[in-house]
Amino acid sequence: MILNLFLIAFCVFLSWLLYRFPLKKAKTPDDFRKLLLFFGVLLIFVLFNGLLAFFGLGGLKNASSNAAITDITQLSAIENGDGVVISGTLSDENDFLNGDYIAYIDESNLWTPKPLIIDLLDGSIEISNDTYQGTNWPVDARGISYLPIYQPVIVVGYVEKNLASLNNTHSIRADIIYAGSFEDFAARAKGKSILAYAMILANFFVAFMIVLIPIRECIKGIKGRPD
Repeated sequence: MILNLFLIAFCVFLSWLLYRFPLKKAKTPDDFRKLLLFFGVLLIFVLFNGLLAFFGLGGLKNASSNAAITDITQLSAIENGDGVVISGTLSDENDFLNGDYIAYIDESNLWTPKPLIIDLLDGSIEISNDTYQGTNWPVDARGISYLPIYQPVIVVGYVEKNLASLNNTHSIRADIIYAGSFEDFAARAKGKSILAYAMILANFFVAFMIVLIPIRECIKGIKGRPD
């Protein structure tokens, strides 16, 4: 979301600079053609930025609207490669990496067991990757985010049934591991959905203004704007 906001602010600023200086001084059709190319590229960037916000909104809506999987029976019905939202707790079968921390994030990296074992109601799953994003983790006095034993978590990721795992448990490739209940996770996702809607509208408004003002001026100049 921050990157999306930065990109739209950058495109607005660059469009203003091009409109305020080169476009005002352009005289020949060739000058206007070059500026039209620049504004066209900016327009593509803004529309692409809006598309990213749209896909992000879809992911947030899916994560917050679908009930979380809480047992292996439910998980067994999911096809390989399908997205899942799973609610469980950190298993006591995990090795401790730092004191009583099972996984933690310091200033430089994410440190996590591989696999990371999470208990469900009737069994356990294994997180196969160590590249997920940790969100809402508790933070200690040193500023280290961590997951303690028995911490309730929400896992957002994909089923990997074709991947061999220890004890024949289900394997999940995680995108996000959220520390907390599903209710808190869903409420947070809905809040971010509102921001995503705002970003989509902002991107398309900027795209409309780029078409309405500078691109329109460039087209007039190419056709021969009267002095």
